[in-house]
Amino acid sequence: MLAVSRAVAAGGPLPALLDHIAAEAATVVGARSASILLLEGRDHFRLAGAHGLSAGYAALLAGAPTQLAPGHGPSGLAVAEGRAIAIEDTETDARFAPWRAVARREGYRALASVPLRSHADTLGALNVYRSRAEPWRRRQLLLLSFFGEHAASAIRTARLIDRQTRQVAALTRVVRGQREQMHEHANRLHAIRGLLALDAHEDAERFVTTLEQAHHSAYGSVAERLHQQVVAGLVLAEIAAAQRRGITLVSRIPRDRGRGGDHPAGRRPGPPREGLPLRELTTPRGRFLGRAAPRP
Repeated sequence: MLAVSRAVAAGGPLPALLDHIAAEAATVVGARSASILLLEGRDHFRLAGAHGLSAGYAALLAGAPTQLAPGHGPSGLAVAEGRAIAIEDTETDARFAPWRAVARREGYRALASVPLRSHADTLGALNVYRSRAEPWRRRQLLLLSFFGEHAASAIRTARLIDRQTRQVAALTRVVRGQREQMHEHANRLHAIRGLLALDAHEDAERFVTTLEQAHHSAYGSVAERLHQQVVAGLVLAEIAAAQRRGITLVSRIPRDRGRGGDHPAGRRPGPPREGLPLRELTTPRGRFLGRAAPRP
């Protein structure tokens, strides 16, 4: 157990850490294998860590079968009820009936499942499997709960680091966008000053009008879809950077809760020369413009 505590404190890649916790949990309670399942949304699990599972059983768990969901089976009951679920004999326990054939193929006759709890949240379940049918002692279930708490702590920490990393990346892009906008504004002021120096007042007026229209078009396209000011600011900065590079961003964010079609942000409707989905700029896994287009 000390090794698990040290591993969690040291951090590292989450999949390897969860595999380590699963292995230690199985060893401590005399089980042959173990799995860690994380909640995905509210209706299914995904396999996040494992030890001693056959390739076929691991693939089955990773595929999120319909009978593997909160409220169903040992893992689902552990999550739904917030307590350890002990199956002494998979052949006689009615709660395990849907998985009985799978247990026979995998070669286990008993299992226990404990919830992964972090503060008030339940993140998933830790399962251990035994080859023989026998009761689970209270001390063993308490030990499994200890491992479940460590797994939940590792998951929570990893998610927090990921969230902070994405926030820093987003702020970095906002700052880059602001710098590019300042550079663009300086270029425009230089162009206006040049026109005025040539006494081309009408050309200067038309130029300012064109800039004003482009600004309002881009702002309106984003503001009517994104109500979070930070996200809207990020998107506007990326639109400005894209226009400077000759790229048109295509908005696929629905207006009025889903109504309205695609159109290039900051331009009149029409086929874009090189379209990039606007929503790609705001999703955690999105490809930001800084990756999608080379710098000039």
